[in-house]
Amino acid sequence: MDHAINNFIPNPASEHTVDHLRFNGGNGRSKQRHNGKHTDIGGRTVTTSSTIFLESRMGNNVKKHSLNARRILRSILLLVTLFCLSSLLFENACASVYSSPLFQPYATIAAPPVVLNSGTAGSSTIYTNGTSAKVSVSAPVTQGWIASFQYRKKITFNNSAISENLANFPVPIIFSSSNTDFWGHVQTNGNDTRFVDADNTTELYYEFEKFNHTSDDMIAWVKVPQIDASSTTDYIWIYYGNSTVNFDSYSSSSSNVWDSNYIAVWHLKEDPTGTAPQFKDSKGSNAGTANNMVAGDQQSCVIDGGLNFNGANAKVPTNTGASIKGLTQYTISAWVNTGTLNSVAREIYEESIGTGATSRVKFGISTSNRFQLAGRALDTDALTTWVSPTTTLSINTWYYVVGVFDSVSDIHHFIINGTDATSTVTASTISNTNPYNTPTIGARPSASEFWSGKIDEVRISKTTRSTNWNKACYQYEADRSKFTYGTEEDRAFDPVLNVVNQATGAWNLSMKVYSNSNIARLSNAIISLHDATTSSDQIIVNSGSVTQSQGALFNLLGGSGSTVYISMSNLLANATGSAYLYVYLKILTPNTTTYLLYVITFEIT
Repeated sequence: MDHAINNFIPNPASEHTVDHLRFNGGNGRSKQRHNGKHTDIGGRTVTTSSTIFLESRMGNNVKKHSLNARRILRSILLLVTLFCLSSLLFENACASVYSSPLFQPYATIAAPPVVLNSGTAGSSTIYTNGTSAKVSVSAPVTQGWIASFQYRKKITFNNSAISENLANFPVPIIFSSSNTDFWGHVQTNGNDTRFVDADNTTELYYEFEKFNHTSDDMIAWVKVPQIDASSTTDYIWIYYGNSTVNFDSYSSSSSNVWDSNYIAVWHLKEDPTGTAPQFKDSKGSNAGTANNMVAGDQQSCVIDGGLNFNGANAKVPTNTGASIKGLTQYTISAWVNTGTLNSVAREIYEESIGTGATSRVKFGISTSNRFQLAGRALDTDALTTWVSPTTTLSINTWYYVVGVFDSVSDIHHFIINGTDATSTVTASTISNTNPYNTPTIGARPSASEFWSGKIDEVRISKTTRSTNWNKACYQYEADRSKFTYGTEEDRAFDPVLNVVNQATGAWNLSMKVYSNSNIARLSNAIISLHDATTSSDQIIVNSGSVTQSQGALFNLLGGSGSTVYISMSNLLANATGSAYLYVYLKILTPNTTTYLLYVITFEIT
């Protein structure tokens, strides 16, 4: 530890000096002189002022021993010094720096270029000339905050109309230009966006369908672990405001947003004149390719952009990986808007077999101007209408449509805007044969029954999605009132200590834990360095363990009065008592590899 130990060596001038001392054994006498005075104790008088004589008598034999008083005094002083040093070192090793009475007043650095001052949070004691301190915090500065992010908003779901728990449910979080506080603090490409569950620990997978800082538009699909049935209070957090991070594993893999039962997810937001295959499959392997489409066919739809199909020859072939072959159940969904109802069959999505004239699945509008889910289970079966609601359709109107095939229960569903129509038709497992060409959006693969109008958000699952699930998809995608966005919360740093520059040069600071006591009682704690614009989490405690013991170097600007702040946040305890973190504030001397070490104790009660 780079401390100078001053002022604690006893001053000989102030001590009571024993010049000499003499003992006689048996009945002998001794004489003692203190500060030049003679005292007759019964032996011979000794007048040496710098020597202590010790006599011992065994019968008639007398032995005389002498010790130099100054040597004794120096030895005593040396022992005291060693005791003080060992006490200091022992206390540091035992992580009880501030229990040592010798350490507190005397651990100093001569003319320190940087000093510690008390902050505004908790209570603190600054020792000697500002080179060590003790901080006591009895209540959290800020509760439940993930590391390094300055801002957050709570997003609450209104699930009152849904009578089942929604597990691993993808919701679209949409921010527009009206969310001025968000756009004022998030990074320009959104790489500091994080979605976190209500526990403020579990990070959530998300996929940006859109992030445009110029127009201030964001659409993020977020996988929520659970939204409880009939709940109006379940929520998640969005965190942002961190210039030091990039996209992480929760944002870089869109396939994780959509559970393992999804076969394909097409947002259809891409430019149809781009490099083929233009239309990304969020599950990864079934991208679609524009056929007979122009740039103007990318249009504003329900969730960001979608495609407008001309009803004549436009279509989007996908990939054979999107096939429903071999399945006992499947679900197909999409947002659609038709501009034509003329008793001509038009397909939202179709998969064919054989030569292409045989449909395995037909999901679209029938010649009766009704939505339908039709197809065949076995390749040799006749075409069967599994379910077709009697709902009268209107042109230029958006519908959220879902077709559910179920050969297990033989009850098939067609859901329009959350309203379920069912039909009982005996079915078997789909034949496990490859499709003809590739499954196609907006037409039959054989180039007929072209859709006339818009299609957005096409998804296929290899399971039956429940009526509640499909109703929830409709309400969360169509009704923005189902979301409540809380006010922006600022992780307002309330410093426990200030680090003040008293020199002209700049310094680099970091903090390092060298010991701790009873931190198992802490669920979380963060100790940060920050200035007016930048922060750096230096020490992190998570679930009772120090998960980050040292932080990166942080710049303390040159110039007398320049200040960096030390703050504590995310303080959560799981038991009563006191926890201690014993920390070095490391101050790197410019142009060297030498650090000044200041000692800080953080007491969390």
